[in-house]
Amino acid sequence: MAGGEGKRLGTGIKPLLQVCGKPILLRLLEKLEVLGLKPLIIVHDEEQKKKIEEALVNAGVKAGWRVLLDALNKQASIVGIYTALINASGEVIGVMPSDTPFLNPAALLRLHDKLKDSDASIPLWPNGYIEPLIAIYRVQPTLRAVEGSLVRGSFQVSSALRRLRASYVPVSEVFDSPEVETLNINSPEDLERAEEICANIAR
Repeated sequence: MAGGEGKRLGTGIKPLLQVCGKPILLRLLEKLEVLGLKPLIIVHDEEQKKKIEEALVNAGVKAGWRVLLDALNKQASIVGIYTALINASGEVIGVMPSDTPFLNPAALLRLHDKLKDSDASIPLWPNGYIEPLIAIYRVQPTLRAVEGSLVRGSFQVSSALRRLRASYVPVSEVFDSPEVETLNINSPEDLERAEEICANIAR
C-alpha cells in the first residue's frame, strides 16, 4: 500500500521518505526479496507510480515487483486492497503499508500460518484494536466482500471485514516487537521517533 501522501512530512510520496538512510519502501522490498515474495505496489496517481518506479530502478531493486494504479479514483485503503485483489495471481494476498519502516515481512508468514479455514488473518492488540492493513486475505471471499462494500458506497475496510470469517491473532504471536514494527510515519514526531530507533539499532 504505497499511495500515501507525505505533506506533513514535506514530501508528496511518503514511501520514498528516508528512514535510517534509506527509503522506507526500499527497506521493505529488500526484506520481501529475502522471503522470495513478489510485491504489487499500489499507488494512487501517475506521479507516484513514475517516481517510485524510477527510485526502485535506480536503486537496482531486482525484477519481481509491479507498481499498479488504484483501480478506482478514490484514495482509500479499501481501494488499494481491491486493486491488489483483482491483480492477484494466487489464492491469498498479504497486505502491508509502506510507511512502516521497521515492519518485518516475516509477520505475514506467521499470519498465513494462522489463516487455516478463515478468510482473513489479522493482528489483534490487547485493547481490541486490529491491524487490517498488515494482514493476510483469501482472494475470492475478500474480493466479494470488498465489492459488496464498494457497491454500497462504503469505503471503510471494516465494512468488508464484517462480511468475512476472520481470525484475529494476538500481536505477540505476529510481531517480534509490535510497537516498533507497527510504527507508521505520519508526522514529524513519528519520524523523530523512527530516527531514535535507527540510532538504537546502530549501537
